[in-house]
Amino acid sequence: MPRGTVPRHEFCFWLHDQTARLLVEASHSGQIEDWHEAVSTALSMLDESIDEGKILPALAESGGTLCVPMKIDIFVAVLSDTLHFIYEALKNLEKRKFNVAFSLLRKPLTENLIILSRLVADDDHFIRSFADGTFQKKQVIQIYRSQRIDLFNSVIGKLPVGSPFTGDLIDDIAFSKDAPNGLQIRMQQSMHLVTTRHPALLTPKLGINRIFFDEQGDENYSAYD
Repeated sequence: MPRGTVPRHEFCFWLHDQTARLLVEASHSGQIEDWHEAVSTALSMLDESIDEGKILPALAESGGTLCVPMKIDIFVAVLSDTLHFIYEALKNLEKRKFNVAFSLLRKPLTENLIILSRLVADDDHFIRSFADGTFQKKQVIQIYRSQRIDLFNSVIGKLPVGSPFTGDLIDDIAFSKDAPNGLQIRMQQSMHLVTTRHPALLTPKLGINRIFFDEQGDENYSAYD
């Protein structure tokens, strides 16, 4: 790695490690198990004539405290998945395996980010749509830029401490095809050998994305800017 990139790369790893630590500590606190035990106990006390298959959708529809275990399960699973992808991407950036790294970043920083944001912004609405299937019937990331920015700002507004980020900045980093050091073009070109949908993504003549051209060098680390 270029010397100037190392501190920023280490900071990204530190953020990953802190998030992973918090996730582990939360799982060891016993609260998650307590929630699950309470729900399991309640289900075991149901009359045998009640269809258990209808209980979870009913819990989701009720919202609030009753479906906290379901919300926690989704949050923990998606966040854990996110961290695994980011860890492997950071390791590949150390090895200068840029195509692999940017491909790995695409899922957590687009799809996973939207799912986590929707869950945090309005957990009751999310869990209802998750249970009745309307969430699964829509493409996760196919929403307008203004909607994504509003979503990110809604999450930022719920943080207990101030944030150096804004919805616009997050959207530029992960979704904008025009941001000079954004990740979207890098991620798309790493995922696909040929891209055509945006002028900035056009694969040149006699070219295959990020294969034959001088995009294997230090300029890839400008993403850290």
